[in-house]
Amino acid sequence: MRFCNLKECESYIHTLESPYANTRMEIGWTPGVPFVHPHDLPNKAKIGFLEAYEPGWTATHDMELKHKRQKFSEIKAGLDDAESLIRKMDLEARSLQPNVKAVLLAKLREYKSDLNNLKSEHKRLASANSNQAA
Repeated sequence: MRFCNLKECESYIHTLESPYANTRMEIGWTPGVPFVHPHDLPNKAKIGFLEAYEPGWTATHDMELKHKRQKFSEIKAGLDDAESLIRKMDLEARSLQPNVKAVLLAKLREYKSDLNNLKSEHKRLASANSNQAA
C-alpha cells in the first residue's frame, strides 16, 4: 500500500481507475471532493458521520449494544459453568449409596431442566437481540 501526497490524491480522484470512481458516479458525488468511506475515518469523525447520516444511530446506542453483547457473553459463560458443575454433581451422586443417590439424581434432573430452560431463553434473547441490532 502506498500513500499519496495531496496533489496526487486530488488528481487521482478524477480518474476512472480510482477505487470509488463507479460509486461516486452512481451517487452523483461532486468531482474534486475527496471520497472517504466512513469506516476509514478516525473514531470521533466516524461517530459524527454516523450520527448525521444513520437514522436512529447514536454513540450511546452503539455503547449500549456493546454492553449488551458483553452481558450476553457473561451469561453464556455462567450457563456453561453451571452445566459443568451439574455434570460433576451427577458423577458424584452416582457413586453414592442407592437411598441417597435416588434423591440427589431427582434433584439433578430438576437442575438440568431449569438449566435447559435458561439456555433456551438465553438463545432466544440473543437471537432477538442480534436481529434487532442488524
